[in-house]
Amino acid sequence: MIRGIPTNAGIEILNSELKEQVQTYALVGTQTPKDEILEQMLLKEDLRFDEVKELIFHTASIDVGYFDENSILTYEINLQAINTDKYMYGILLLDLHNQVIAALPTPQVILVQGIGGLITIKLPIKGEINEVVFVSSDYVSRDEFNVLKASLKPPKVDIPALVEQITPLIQETKDFLDYAHTIVDSMLNFAQFLLIAQKEREREREKIGEYRLFFRNALPKGFKPLGAMLSIEKYPAAYMYFASTDSQLQDNCPSGYFRLPRGGFYTKGTDDISQVGAFMQEGLPDVNAGSWTRVVSRYSLNGRSGGSNDDWGARGNNENLNLNRFNPIYGRTQSVEVNHILLLEGIYVGGGDR
Repeated sequence: MIRGIPTNAGIEILNSELKEQVQTYALVGTQTPKDEILEQMLLKEDLRFDEVKELIFHTASIDVGYFDENSILTYEINLQAINTDKYMYGILLLDLHNQVIAALPTPQVILVQGIGGLITIKLPIKGEINEVVFVSSDYVSRDEFNVLKASLKPPKVDIPALVEQITPLIQETKDFLDYAHTIVDSMLNFAQFLLIAQKEREREREKIGEYRLFFRNALPKGFKPLGAMLSIEKYPAAYMYFASTDSQLQDNCPSGYFRLPRGGFYTKGTDDISQVGAFMQEGLPDVNAGSWTRVVSRYSLNGRSGGSNDDWGARGNNENLNLNRFNPIYGRTQSVEVNHILLLEGIYVGGGDR
């Protein structure tokens, strides 16, 4: 309900027989929610139509005018069918000549169809109780007017009872949302766990077949000593990655098992998958000693002699064949081994066993 003050011109009309001419209303507003100039304009007692006509965005007939039970002049306007993008600042009551009878400031709201309601306007003009000033449609009886009035007014609602009825529903909704959040959090945590587990499995697979040396008294978890025979059922991933390597490595290997390469040897790279894991024997280049001839009580290798200190031949019964004259690899050491440090060696096969 809005209590309004008529303009100076409106007071004269409403107090006269011309009050039934006030059958039109206009909505005034702008695109912005704050317009102090318009707010002040609506408070003027001598507001003229031409001052605000550019700001009017909706005009229609007042639904009904009457004197209420307190003999106060009352107008009712139904705003439910209005849909606009402008902020409503006030309602103007107009006569047949578009003269502003009353200017009624309102809260700044945007009207949306089906959302607005019935506006009841009370003006300080006295009259006979229940006297109908006018209705907007023709041929409306008093009974029809009362039915119309009852239909336009919202039904009375028992607020405490409604709150009591709605509160459990609100709590149920809250409980459901809490439960839903718990389920979603649990699903997210589980998904994160699966993702971490998947990445861990990928890292595990990337390590399979890795050959390493360790300065320690036992191999780390997941590593097996070279030459070990492993169960295919227990180490399926390792078996899959070791497939297509050196076939001779698996000779005489029991069914259901596979063998790791031999240990205790130097390793060398290859780009031939079929040779991966193969054992290659050591060797030295062959030496072609040529032919021996007797030269002045000495032997000469391939016709070459060395004088009194002939390293190629022999004097008397003492023979000395010094092959480093043919290849400098000979004579460096007393064996074909090099200086070395022994470390524990192993190949990663996964499976979680040491």
